[in-house]
Amino acid sequence: TDAEAVHKLVDELLAPIAETSDTTDEQPSGRGTRKGQSSAKLLEDCAELETIYERHLQVLLPQLQSLDASLRQTQAETHQAKCTLTSQIYARLRSISQLQSQIAELRIKLH
Repeated sequence: TDAEAVHKLVDELLAPIAETSDTTDEQPSGRGTRKGQSSAKLLEDCAELETIYERHLQVLLPQLQSLDASLRQTQAETHQAKCTLTSQIYARLRSISQLQSQIAELRIKLH
């Protein structure tokens, strides 16, 4: 699923950061700071991604599920109404056809 993919991506991104942060601390002060800054930025991006994931999981997905259920219910009700109206229309058309036949028979008898 998308959630699993996001977690996997975050784990893959964090694993090298953890390794480089251990070695960066041991670097002399000119070389490790750039890696530390990029690692910090990457950690911030990962935290933001985690926030987005949590919002999707806790807010948006339940909303989508609710909207989906509502849409399915509306679709079922609409289908039922269409079936009912179609039956009524066919009954009305048969009735009209019978009346037209009776009128035609009366015309023949009257002439």
